[in-house]
Amino acid sequence: MLKEFETVNASVPAADKVRLDQHLSMIREVERGLQAGGAGGPVSCDQAAGITPIADHLLHTNFPAVGKQQADLLVLALACGLTRVASLQYSYARSIERLEWLSTQGCGPCGTIELDHHTISHTEDSMSNAQMAVMNRWYAEQVAYLVGRLDAVNEGSSTLLDNSLAFWCSEVSYAATHTFKNIRAFLFGTAGGKIKTGKHLDFAGAAHNKLHVTFLNAMGVPATSFGDSGFGNGPLSGILV
Repeated sequence: MLKEFETVNASVPAADKVRLDQHLSMIREVERGLQAGGAGGPVSCDQAAGITPIADHLLHTNFPAVGKQQADLLVLALACGLTRVASLQYSYARSIERLEWLSTQGCGPCGTIELDHHTISHTEDSMSNAQMAVMNRWYAEQVAYLVGRLDAVNEGSSTLLDNSLAFWCSEVSYAATHTFKNIRAFLFGTAGGKIKTGKHLDFAGAAHNKLHVTFLNAMGVPATSFGDSGFGNGPLSGILV
C-alpha cells in the first residue's frame, strides 16, 4: 500500500499531494489509536472494513476512546471518498451509558456520576441537572473534535468541512418530559457554499420537517416537503445562500 501511495504521490499536482499526505497522516493516527487499544495492524482506505474494534468496546471506561475512533474513521471514510453520507450516534436514544469516568471537578452540586444517562435526565433535582450540564458539555466537545477533524482535511481552496454539512441535534428538546418544542439544531460547514454560517436563528416553533427540506435543497434536491406535508412546506428562511 505504501509503495502504491508513493507512486501516485509522485504523479499528482501539488494540491493533491497535500491531500494525499493528510490522508496518510489520518491513517497513521487511526492505526496508533488501534494499537493503543490492543488491536494493532495497518489501516488504509481499502482495509477500513476489516478494522478490529478496541478491545472490550462495551466497557464504560472505553466509551470515550471508541467514540473518538469512530469519529476518526468517519472523517477518513469521507476524505477517502468511501461514502458521501455518514452518521455518528453515541449509545441509544434511551442511553443507559454510565459516564462515571467523567470528571465533575469544579462542579459543586454534581457529586460523582453513578447513575446512567437516561435515569439522570429524568431526575429533576440540583445534582442531576448539574450532572446533565457536565455530560452535555462533554458531548459538545466530541462534536467540536469531529468538526475540527473535518476542517483539517484540505481540499484545495477549501476544506472537507467547507464542502460538507454536519448536523447535530437531539430527538427531543427537553429530556425529562420528552418535549419536542424548540428543538435546537446545530449546523457546521457550508455544503460547498450553500449554507450561511455564523448565525443564531429562531424559527418560533416551525416544523422540524422544514429543516430537512432545507438540507435537501442545499444538496440540489428541489423538494418542498419532507414527511408529513401537513406541517407545512420548506425550506426554512435565512439558512440557504
